Amino acid sequence: MRKAKLYFCPLSCQKDKRNNTNTLFISGFLLRFLKVKSISLKSSIAQYLLVGLAIVMLLVFSGAFGTSYFPLMKRIAYWFISITLGYIIAILVGFALDKVKLLFNRPLAYHIIYIVIITLLIDACISLSTSYFTRKEFDFDNYIYLLIPVFTVSLFITIIHVLLYQKPMQSHGTDIKTNKRPEIYNRFEPKFRNAEIYAIKSEDHYLRFYTSGGEFLLLLRLYDAIKELEGIEGTQCHRSWWIAKAAVEKTENEYGKKYFALKNQIKAPISRSFVKSLKDMNWF
Repeated sequence: MRKAKLYFCPLSCQKDKRNNTNTLFISGFLLRFLKVKSISLKSSIAQYLLVGLAIVMLLVFSGAFGTSYFPLMKRIAYWFISITLGYIIAILVGFALDKVKLLFNRPLAYHIIYIVIITLLIDACISLSTSYFTRKEFDFDNYIYLLIPVFTVSLFITIIHVLLYQKPMQSHGTDIKTNKRPEIYNRFEPKFRNAEIYAIKSEDHYLRFYTSGGEFLLLLRLYDAIKELEGIEGTQCHRSWWIAKAAVEKTENEYGKKYFALKNQIKAPISRSFVKSLKDMNWF
């Protein structure tokens, strides 16, 4: 699962430049140790490390979840282990759900299932950590008590992630052997049924189709159209645009905004909230 870019940092870190320098040094050392060469991947891992360290410090100094009575070093160890396990759980759950075909292009269902699963698992990790550090048996009542605060934190992080890093709806190319024709063609007039689809733009209640045979309008929602485009590899690049990968010629920058330059001199804007996802999927 893709993670949110959260900046939780106590005032001491903001005021002490030396602390930030040490954190960046540690992140850089780990990146070299892991032999990560991709610049975008380096940036993502560095962000995760910095965010993780910031969250640990916040929880340590705030004494969250009743840990204020722990000695400082014990509190640091407790939250470091809990946050590390939480990160691993979130990544693995996201990775597993990404493989579930029933959740493709169903972001609401995806995130509801994601939040429920990570809440249950992270709560279990926190309860087990508490049991270990307090030298007591696993307290099921404490597990139930922590469900609401853990769910609240998980929901907050997921909402931030959705707002900052939206995943565009996609259509997928089909195997050549199946040679399945996209359902969307059944809605076209006969003269457009053999045309190559370059892009779709939402205009009020209509969709404008850009094809090799010309342009035309259909009364249809973009969400429904993308579902019927299965068989053509493409993606949503903006909340009101879908583009076919075969139609992309290059990317352009104009006055700080990104665009896909398509065939027939079509320009499709790239939403900032989709940039990271599109980069990760090698669209540019």
